Amino acid sequence: MTAPLRLGRFEWLTPPRNSLALLIVAPHPDDEVIGPGGRACLLAEEGVGAIVVTDGARGANGRSEPGLAAIREEESLAGLRAVGASFGWLLGLKSPALQADPVGAAADAIAAAIERFRPAVVVTTSPYERHPTHLATMRATLAAASRCPRPPRVEGFPVWDPVPGFDGVNEVEVGSVLERKLTAVRCHATQCADRPFDSTVRAQMERDGTLSELTGSGGARFVERFLDLSELVAPGAPTLRAWLTRRFEADLNTRLGNP
Repeated sequence: MTAPLRLGRFEWLTPPRNSLALLIVAPHPDDEVIGPGGRACLLAEEGVGAIVVTDGARGANGRSEPGLAAIREEESLAGLRAVGASFGWLLGLKSPALQADPVGAAADAIAAAIERFRPAVVVTTSPYERHPTHLATMRATLAAASRCPRPPRVEGFPVWDPVPGFDGVNEVEVGSVLERKLTAVRCHATQCADRPFDSTVRAQMERDGTLSELTGSGGARFVERFLDLSELVAPGAPTLRAWLTRRFEADLNTRLGNP
């Protein structure tokens, strides 16, 4: 596969395929399994691809160690193999460059992948993430999908910051593939050495499963949550600011009892 700028490194991890059930667009190596790794496991036989946008040269410990980006590439591919992904495309962009121009090279590459593989669903980091690279990746994905004549469904996943609310949220029960997802997270050994990512990810999924059960949507124990962003890539889409403002106002009305 080629992209407009021939970015980074593309690796088939299974025999090549022409379509995908799920395309993951992740900011850093590890986010592709921390967020939607369970859903990737569930859809692996139908086709899952992952784009990792930045090179991960700055690790969880805040240091940029020589050779770290190359190590993290291999960790990312190992994690994707663990969840059964068909390919990994490591764009290798620098975070400052992505933040400065999220609708440039990254969006071009994501749009090329959408056109080539026609994914049923594209997932990327949610607009509630606080990390600027996560937000830039979300913007790049929305820009790419909006260029398509028939945009795919786009959803946002949390990495560390929860997706609030219930409306427009897709809850996916991943208990049956829990250990596969945690194995994939542990493939990122350079990151897990400094932070207990695997146990933290497990706790997040259990928290969201408990929330799902208590709010009446069904007895799921381990859950991944995805926020529907499709309106943001449809013709005549609102701006992200307008969309978020409307969502915040609806939430306030619910909490305060306003009509």
